[in-house]
Amino acid sequence: MNSSINWGRLYSQGRCKDIGVSWSEEDMEAIYGSEKVPFEYVRRGCHTQTEMADMIASDNAEQTQTGKKSLIRMTLDELIVEAQSQGLQFDSSATPRATLMTMVASARKQPADSSPAI
Repeated sequence: MNSSINWGRLYSQGRCKDIGVSWSEEDMEAIYGSEKVPFEYVRRGCHTQTEMADMIASDNAEQTQTGKKSLIRMTLDELIVEAQSQGLQFDSSATPRATLMTMVASARKQPADSSPAI
């Protein structure tokens, strides 16, 4: 029996902040306390509904300027299309949405002439 922690599964289910990083007390309070901020926004640094509303407004402004949706607002199908357009290799039936978001975000940060990390 394997008794090691499956960080990938915990991450994809929103049960940890990142691979190998558990939620802090402040993060847990934001997610499960009175604020009830979705874990995707807590991962981006929001701990209150006000901070989340500001980030949503910023995302909307960016989408208006660039014409691109932020990764957090993309559906799984949109993320798959975006990842494929970035040349990323993955199994679309087995790769969780959170992992795709991370992969696409990493690919967007790389210079155009370098190959994406897998």
